[in-house]
Amino acid sequence: MTTLITGSNGFIGQHLINYLLEKKYHLDEAIYLLVRNNNKLNRYRGYKIKIITIDDLYKKNLKFDSIIHLAGKAHDKCFDKEDIKKNYTFSKQLLSYSKNIKLSKFIFISTIKVYGEENIKDRPHLENDTPRPMSNYSISKFQIENEIVNSFKNNLTKYFILRIPLVIGPGAKGNLFALIKLLNKGLPLPFDKISNKRSFISISNLVNQIFNILNQSNLKSGIYNLSDNSYLSSTDLINFINNKLNKKSNIFYLNKYILLFLLFLINKNSEYRKIFSSQILDNNKSIKLLNISEIINTEKEINNMVNYYQKKI
Repeated sequence: MTTLITGSNGFIGQHLINYLLEKKYHLDEAIYLLVRNNNKLNRYRGYKIKIITIDDLYKKNLKFDSIIHLAGKAHDKCFDKEDIKKNYTFSKQLLSYSKNIKLSKFIFISTIKVYGEENIKDRPHLENDTPRPMSNYSISKFQIENEIVNSFKNNLTKYFILRIPLVIGPGAKGNLFALIKLLNKGLPLPFDKISNKRSFISISNLVNQIFNILNQSNLKSGIYNLSDNSYLSSTDLINFINNKLNKKSNIFYLNKYILLFLLFLINKNSEYRKIFSSQILDNNKSIKLLNISEIINTEKEINNMVNYYQKKI
């Protein structure tokens, strides 16, 4: 079985490759990593892992059994309409190639944000909920989702669109890294007694579930929510990190409307929703139809993440 992975240099991509190597995933045949240029150093020498570009696909007439599509600009504040176009154009090219080679499986990592920025009345998002993407990042993901569904509508290729929440684990970047760094400084923060609920997915669970999809033949195409089974509030997350850092609790209670006003004054009112709103997934469809199960719980993965951070500072 041959597998092509895009976005192999990202947080999820690196963990996935290491996991496949650990599981000795079909290493009798090669894993291909699709990159922007062929000057990229192959850090996996000694394994049957090959670095290729999009041009190599056509020049060498390469064929794959599965494609795992992780590439695309991540959810940062500089995501603009040009990034939407670039992500879509690249994905459409990849889907066209998939149809030409009669691919068996196409796996795409999407986002919880396709449902919107928060839950309605704290009800978990279901796969058949009406999408409400609001940011350029989530609009881009939803656009690619639609292209995948339309591309493989009357096709033997099975597709798996995996909508995931914030990923936690060793080497996590973005907001999680910034939060750990801030808490490590011991500065007082107004985040006590926040009663929201947030879904997370441990990187160990995510890569294991991708591995399981690759290795099962009787799965049904579709959109699936993937997440850990437990929810955490923003306060819970902070307390778990603080405990692992061996820091005294440095959070205090501040009325959320006062905080919203203060954030508004410094033009950071969009951060309020990330801190106080609920954003949870219902993952029962995935448990039932993809046969997924946790190999690690959220709290333990938070410990792994903080351990990694402490070793790097």
